[in-house]
Amino acid sequence: MQKISHVYLSVDRNYYSVPHRYIGHYVEVQYNNETVEVFYNFQRIAKHQRSFRPGNYATIGDHMPSSHQVYNQWNPIYFEQRAAIVGPYAQEYIRKLIGQYNYPELGYKQAQGILSFVKTYGTSRVENACKRALSHHKSSYQTIHNILKNRLDTLEEGLEQQTFHIPVHENLRDTSIYR
Repeated sequence: MQKISHVYLSVDRNYYSVPHRYIGHYVEVQYNNETVEVFYNFQRIAKHQRSFRPGNYATIGDHMPSSHQVYNQWNPIYFEQRAAIVGPYAQEYIRKLIGQYNYPELGYKQAQGILSFVKTYGTSRVENACKRALSHHKSSYQTIHNILKNRLDTLEEGLEQQTFHIPVHENLRDTSIYR
C-alpha cells in the first residue's frame, strides 16, 4: 500500500479508497466481476462496487479524515453561494470559472483560493478584482491574484488605457531617418 488513501487495481487501472488510518500499511485486495474488497490482517476494511472505467476513483466519504470530509460538500452551488456574500461580480466570476471546465471539480480549488483572498484584501477589493477580471477571456485564480497584488482593482476603469506620450523635444528624430 502506498502512502495514499486509495489502492490501485492495475487490472482495471482504477483507484479504490481505504480508511485513512490504513495509509502506509500493506493490505490485500480481492476482487471479482462485481466488487473490490480490501483486507488488513484478514479483516475487511473496505468494499467497493467494481468499476471498469479506467482512471476512475471510488471514494467512500467515511474513509477520508474529518478535515477532508468538507470537500464532499463542494459543488458549483456551494461556491456560488459563498461568492454571493462577497458580491454579484464575485458570484458571476466564480460561476464563469467553474463553468469553463467539463469537470467542475477542476475549478473548485481555484474558487476556494479566490474566496480566501477576502481574508487578506477584504470583500470590496475582491469584488472589484472580479469585476475587472470578468472581461478576460479565461477565468483563473492567477488573474485575480495579479489584479490584487498589483492593486489594479483600485484604479478607475479606463485609467490604465490612457497612453502616455513622450514630450516633444529637440532630440526627437523623424521616422524617415530610419528607412
